[in-house]
Amino acid sequence: MRFKHWTMALGMVSAALLSACGSGSSSNTSVRLINASVGYPGAMTVSVNNGTASTGVAYGTAGSYQTVNVSATTSSFASNGVTILNRTPTLTGNSNYSMIVYGKAGDPNISLLQENQTAPTNGYASLLVLNLAQDAGPVDVYMSPQVTSPSGLTGLSNLSATASNIGVTYGSGYNAVTAGSYEVRITGYNNKTDLRLDIPNVTVASGQVYTLVLTGSPSGVLVNGMLVQQQSTVTPYTSKSIRARLITALNSLGVLNSATLTGGASGSTSTVSLMPTNAASPQVGNYATIVDGTSAAAAITVTNSSTQAQTTLNATPPSTVVPGTDYTILVWGNPSSPSYAFVTDDNTYPLSTGYANIRVVNGINSPAGDTAFNGGVNLTANYNGLVSGVAAGTQSANFAIPYASNGYLLQVTTPGTPGASVGSFGGNGNNIPIAAGSLWVVYVLGDATWTTSTGQIVNTPGNGVNANTPNFLIFPSQLR
Repeated sequence: MRFKHWTMALGMVSAALLSACGSGSSSNTSVRLINASVGYPGAMTVSVNNGTASTGVAYGTAGSYQTVNVSATTSSFASNGVTILNRTPTLTGNSNYSMIVYGKAGDPNISLLQENQTAPTNGYASLLVLNLAQDAGPVDVYMSPQVTSPSGLTGLSNLSATASNIGVTYGSGYNAVTAGSYEVRITGYNNKTDLRLDIPNVTVASGQVYTLVLTGSPSGVLVNGMLVQQQSTVTPYTSKSIRARLITALNSLGVLNSATLTGGASGSTSTVSLMPTNAASPQVGNYATIVDGTSAAAAITVTNSSTQAQTTLNATPPSTVVPGTDYTILVWGNPSSPSYAFVTDDNTYPLSTGYANIRVVNGINSPAGDTAFNGGVNLTANYNGLVSGVAAGTQSANFAIPYASNGYLLQVTTPGTPGASVGSFGGNGNNIPIAAGSLWVVYVLGDATWTTSTGQIVNTPGNGVNANTPNFLIFPSQLR
């Protein structure tokens, strides 16, 4: 079993006629469609040579094999009746192929899997891991005895990788594994604490050939999977995992005592820490993965360092948690009556080649009488406006900016100070080097207490930190 990959451009390519010659001819071969696209999970159809080869193929399933002529393979793929891509693959006669469509909305792709791998010896199975999760980056694969429920990080540090550094659109090569049932865990490359997928029970039979296809998720980092048995069934494995991080932007009196995230069904919950205890503001925590994000909620305790009074927040998402999604929990304001926001993160890479994604998080605490931040914050890059009016307790959508060989001067401004920068990064030959294909976040956090006059900032922070209000911070950071 071999696979080929093409990056597909959306286009209108005329299709020709589907051949119906005898299946025994070397000019014919068999093809089927597998829908592995997180962006197009609905009914998918492929037409080869103007004849329908597979129809109504939902995510995680395969159509039936159809015979096509290898000299006329122009193929058109449609989702819910709308053409999303066209391609003319090179096929060989008397074989079997799976056309695997994957990718996010607006960026569909195809990988061609040739299903003629020689069967392994008795007692063994052959397993290939194919990474089609566009935004996940390279991954490692770990296999251990099956379990009844996902183990998460437990015991992972003691395992050796079955396959390592599998880049996007690449495969691991075939591994001979003893037939049986396994727990399969996928992590980020060379990072056993970065769990992307945990499948507690994957069964591979003696003498059979399998491909574990990794597919994308809503926020891009976590992955789903589906097990393709050569010339046979497709079994989807949809992760329940989510990732979350905490940003604390309390005023100068606020101390974060603890912050944990709990998820899972009743009777099988698990908890992860979101930030070290006694953390000062402002601070951005790392993402933590919880294997089952069902009923996810965060418990956050803060202390007012002046009165020693404690306040506990029970932070819950505004709607049903979506598996495969990244979240940020932003805590800001007065520690005696803190505010929080549970927002969804988009950590996918830009759709267009040569671009980077950038967004703004606003965790500003505006004191009474300071109107400068009432309209939120704005962001410019090389004096061109990117996002505007990002209110406190929110983050903007990603904005795509083209790669610039000389980098960018990034400036945060407010409607209360038109044209004046309250945070400036770059300039004077020291611009921010934002690479193509990267993801950046500009954080505006903390206690914006300074002297004002008629709503205008008099003592501006400048270059990120205001010396007179040391827990006020603006900074850009490359997240991916």
